[in-house]
Amino acid sequence: MKKLLFSTALVLSIGALSTSAIAKTNAIKNTISVSDKKNTGSADVNDKKNTGSADLSDKKNTGSADLNDKKNTGSADLSDKKNTGSADLSDKKNTGSADLSDKKNTGSADLSDKKNTGSADLSDKKNTGSADLSDKKNTGSADLSDKKNTGSADLSDDNDLSDKKNTGSADLSDKKNTGSADLN
Repeated sequence: MKKLLFSTALVLSIGALSTSAIAKTNAIKNTISVSDKKNTGSADVNDKKNTGSADLSDKKNTGSADLNDKKNTGSADLSDKKNTGSADLSDKKNTGSADLSDKKNTGSADLSDKKNTGSADLSDKKNTGSADLSDKKNTGSADLSDKKNTGSADLSDDNDLSDKKNTGSADLSDKKNTGSADLN
């Protein structure tokens, strides 16, 4: 009987050690290195504020940069931002010109799910000036699919999108030689 109890305790101990080792291994695999900085001059930066110019994510008040989730930026590749000058933007409002998604009151941009934009590459938007659009209404002129009241258009899921080179400004993802904006 003692041998049986000892064997059971030994098996349970080994099982607990194995589970602990697996949990530690999984914890190591899920470790993430994060940089949360403020007031940097120029850099490849994540989650920062008040930077001069940089490749940035989740920042505010930046000069010009490749940005995500920012507000009040000069010009940049931006996501989830407001009051930007010109940029590649997503989920923004009151932008000058940009590659935008889910934005309102933008000047000109590559936009998705936006309203009242000047001109842009847009998806699911309303009241845009001119753009590369999908599922939009009341656009001036654009490269459109499934839209109404457009000035002139022709494409579907088209070229004003990502992986481009030698573009003027904004509306870029993974591109080179752009006029303004460092883009994803």
